[in-house]
Amino acid sequence: MPGCDEFTFLLFHHWLENGKLPELKDYIPESYNEYEALQVAAVKLWAFADTSSMPRLQNETMQLFVYLCDMSYPEILVVELIYTITAERSKLRNLIAPIFVRIVEKKVYESEFWEALGKIPGWNTEFYDLMSSRLDFECPTERRDLSEYEVDEGQHT
Repeated sequence: MPGCDEFTFLLFHHWLENGKLPELKDYIPESYNEYEALQVAAVKLWAFADTSSMPRLQNETMQLFVYLCDMSYPEILVVELIYTITAERSKLRNLIAPIFVRIVEKKVYESEFWEALGKIPGWNTEFYDLMSSRLDFECPTERRDLSEYEVDEGQHT
């Protein structure tokens, strides 16, 4: 399937067979690289579901991605992937910038990281627009209600 590597396909296959994504709440990756691999797979699965008009899968994948970002902040590779394989105003892009606003507040990354983020086409505009317009907001990883980032399951957008 286009856009699917083996792991992403396995997630999709599990979803098809079981009607839901695998539970990862009890799974603790042995290394940071495993979190990153899971985040990458979630991004690819979300994009695949978007191009395949599967909004329920998109929404379930979004919840998984938020959970993974709460466990481990995304690295540049994940943000680059989002900006490479999703549409300009996609729900996934709308989600990632607020997560990084929270990261700014917590001063998690060094300046080199932010410089690298700034090289991703489209990132600066979206991030700075958010920083200047929504100073009082709740980070997606701290929310219980993610409906703002969900796709309408009755109509694909």
